[in-house]
Amino acid sequence: PSANPNEPSSAPSANAAAIAAQAGASARSLRELWLKKLECEAVLSLLRKTETLRRAPSGFDALVRPPDGGPCRLGAAVTVLAEALDIMFSDDVAQVQAFDRIMEQLMTRKQRAEEVLWATLTDVLYRHGEG
Repeated sequence: PSANPNEPSSAPSANAAAIAAQAGASARSLRELWLKKLECEAVLSLLRKTETLRRAPSGFDALVRPPDGGPCRLGAAVTVLAEALDIMFSDDVAQVQAFDRIMEQLMTRKQRAEEVLWATLTDVLYRHGEG
């Protein structure tokens, strides 16, 4: 059978179907990569938050009582504590039971910061009253 150039050929439609299938697969692959990227970003964010929480108690202690015997840096210590508490009460971390111990440590440091602040204020007030 000779091919009639005026009749539609099935070859171009099969080729178009193959191209469309490949484009669909590429789109799915691109979407899957995008979703994987978002998942990895969420994991990295959670790891950064976890590291901040893990370091906060010892960072607070080092600022309140520096190892070199330097002055208490309560303002910097409170900033470390505030950042950790913000993370602790964020939606993605608040329900994680593994952080219960760190939460207790942070609340102990918060109480310690209040004690240092009140002691400093009392000291300043009494010194000021004497002078």
